Amino acid sequence: ASVGSFLNVVADRVPAGQSLVRPRSACPSCKHPLSNLDLIPLISYLWLRGRCRHCGVGIPARLTMVEVVTGLLFMAVYFRVGVSPAFVVLTAATVLLVVVAVIDLEIGLIPNRIVFPGIVILLMLSPWWPQLGVDRTFLGDSGALASLSNSLVAGVGALLFFLAIALAYRGGMGGGDVKLAG
Repeated sequence: ASVGSFLNVVADRVPAGQSLVRPRSACPSCKHPLSNLDLIPLISYLWLRGRCRHCGVGIPARLTMVEVVTGLLFMAVYFRVGVSPAFVVLTAATVLLVVVAVIDLEIGLIPNRIVFPGIVILLMLSPWWPQLGVDRTFLGDSGALASLSNSLVAGVGALLFFLAIALAYRGGMGGGDVKLAG
């Protein structure tokens, strides 16, 4: 849920070209800076009954939904792979997809400032990408190299597939979707 809270900050600030660090989070209505107690994921929302402590205006439900969904997705990953390198890789991918989904649903944009670093980070983590349900012994000593090459081939394939769709059906999908597929 704490990661989801940060993803809300990313979803609000990155498209606006704002810093993720400053200024301190504030009520979207009255602009009053939020205290540390107001920033406790889920608990603050329940304690304040979904309203700003200062002006009484309702806190957007999206903020709490992102916290809950992110927490549940992290739990699902944990139950699938436990504490392992695969957990780090899958939660990194989850973070990327959650923040992109929120931004895309709200403003119809998939920012390059999120997609390009996401591609780099996930490629760096690809040697630890889990082959769920696949016996990795066939990869032998070159397992990390095979994972990286598999990731590159799959990424290029997905990019080309989505590019073909975007070119065939103008307006149905944007360049951000194509880059994200990659």
